[in-house]
This record gives sequence, C-alpha cells and structure tokens, in this order.
Amino acid sequence: MNSISKLALLLFVSFSISACGGNKKVASEGSVVQTDDITRPPVVEKDVITADTTSPEGETVSYDEWRKRRDAERKKLEGTP
Repeated sequence: MNSISKLALLLFVSFSISACGGNKKVASEGSVVQTDDITRPPVVEKDVITADTTSPEGETVSYDEWRKRRDAERKKLEGTP
C-alpha cells in the first residue's frame, strides 16, 4: 500500500510539473525590437536641412529638380564647390 501511494504521488507531481512547465510568458510588445533588415547598418544623414522651402500655392517641383536642389544644399553645407 505504501509503494502504491508513493507511486501515485510521484505520478501526480510529474503530471503537475509537466502541465505547468509549458506555460512560458510571452515577452511584451514594447520590449521586442522590430528590425526590418539587419544586413546593412542604417545610414544617418547629418547636418541636412529637413524643412522644405515654402513654394507658392499650386506649384509643383519635379523629382529631378528637387534632387538638384538637395544636392546643391548638401554641397553648400559641406563647403565643396
């Protein structure tokens, strides 16, 4: 009788541990860092004016013109002719 109760207690404890052992808490959303692409380090542009110059209502600038203006501003900030 004594060995049967010990065996039953051992089985009960084993099942209890195995049933509760798989309930791991998931990390909160705030602590998980989302990384899109870790193959290349991020590029940081320093000393670049981010504010766009104001333009008259309805005037649009093509991409090429915008890129030329941006490159000219970069060259002016770098001090190269």
